[in-house]
Amino acid sequence: DILDIIPLVIKEIPDAKFYFAGDGDVEEVRRLCIRKGIEKNVILSGWLDKDELLDAFKNTAIFILPSYQECFPVSILEAMAAGLPVISTKVGGIPEMIEDGVNGFLIEPGKTQELYKKVMELVKDKNLCNRMAENNIEKVESMFGLARIRGMFISEYENIMLRGRKSQNRFMWHAKRLSCMSFPEVIYRIHKAINANFGRFAARRSEIKMFVKP
Repeated sequence: DILDIIPLVIKEIPDAKFYFAGDGDVEEVRRLCIRKGIEKNVILSGWLDKDELLDAFKNTAIFILPSYQECFPVSILEAMAAGLPVISTKVGGIPEMIEDGVNGFLIEPGKTQELYKKVMELVKDKNLCNRMAENNIEKVESMFGLARIRGMFISEYENIMLRGRKSQNRFMWHAKRLSCMSFPEVIYRIHKAINANFGRFAARRSEIKMFVKP
């Protein structure tokens, strides 16, 4: 869908750049870009480690993920923590992360014209873009801030002590699932991004300490 809107965007903004990151079929995407005549406006980065991703976010104005199927994409959390407005779709857990018109836009999957309109709306309205960016940083901090995460673990620990071994086994099961999902890595990335970008909003600036070390 993103490749379909690029020709429309560059008609209005010839020097617009679209950065693609991930370990998909990069060569096939490259061939499609050449076929569409948009290769000069597309940068295919491949897989990025956490530091490369943060550097890429610093040079990005909008994060777009027009998925047809998702659960709870970590990439959106990372973009939110980096202070980017998000354009995504009304699938899976994404509506729990993005409130339409507040910290991003939500569209129906496959609606390329709507995607194009939302991209241009953000490009043309810097105040809206900045407001959504600020809302995203605040939302991620409220969801994954040190105090909240610490409170969640303390609460679960107290429940274990009260409920006994059955609850302990249940907690360990959840802990193993989180480790498979690289939960510490997720929290580390989010807090590093918040710390790196919070200074952009000096009125609400605060020092955020990392909960999980790399």
